[in-house]
Amino acid sequence: LWLMDKYSEYLQVKEDRLKEKEDELAITIEMTTRKEQQLLEKEAELKKKEEALIVNEDKEVKLQRNIEALEILLNEKNSEIVKLRKHVVSLESLNGQNRKATVKC
Repeated sequence: LWLMDKYSEYLQVKEDRLKEKEDELAITIEMTTRKEQQLLEKEAELKKKEEALIVNEDKEVKLQRNIEALEILLNEKNSEIVKLRKHVVSLESLNGQNRKATVKC
C-alpha cells in the first residue's frame, strides 16, 4: 500500500510537470504566432513601401525626361532669340541707313 501511495505521488508529480511543460509550450506557441503575425504585417508594410518607391522612381524618371525635354526647348528658344536679336540689329542698321538717306535728300 505504501509503495502504491509513493508511486501514485510520483505519477502525480510527473503529471504536474508535464502539465507545466504543456502550459509553457502553449505560451511559446502563442508568442511565436504573435511574432509570426507581426512579421507578416511588417512584410506587408515593407512591400507597400517598396511599391511606393517604384512609383516614385517612375515619377522621377518621367520628371527627368520632362526636364531634358524642357532644356532642349529652352535651347531652341534661346537660339531663336539670338536670331531675332541679330535680325533686330540688322533692321536697326537699315533704319539708320534710311535716316541718313532721308537726311541727304
